[in-house]
Amino acid sequence: MFTSNYKYKSLKIISLKKWGSINIIIFGYLFLSTGCSREIEINGFDQIAWQQDVRSCKNVRPTLIPSLKKAIPQLIGLNHNEIINVLGKPEGNSLEKSGERVYYYFVQPGEQCNYENIPKANKVLVRFDALDRVYKVRLEDGF
Repeated sequence: MFTSNYKYKSLKIISLKKWGSINIIIFGYLFLSTGCSREIEINGFDQIAWQQDVRSCKNVRPTLIPSLKKAIPQLIGLNHNEIINVLGKPEGNSLEKSGERVYYYFVQPGEQCNYENIPKANKVLVRFDALDRVYKVRLEDGF
């Protein structure tokens, strides 16, 4: 009787080791497939000029708004890493009560250039759904 219990415990340990290895492989695949982002090229939009005009202090971003408007359909569905690859690090973000993440980018010079309070300057708002995909890009006032 003791040997049969021993065999059962051996099989159980082997089974747990097998499933543990499979879980590690699945987790690794999911991490690599979602953690790494691909390079995104938006046709007709100068990503480099946008990213170099941090907080719109060089006043370059307002000239890029028409091409950004045309690019909105290409931005829908991107994850936050891909948006950062396209638009650069956001100048601000918020987390709504619903768990929705919002990034914003300034599109006109203002108080933000002097590192003062967050101004009421016009912004581009990028909203992410619960699956971390862009579902809405909105341009504030005047654009």
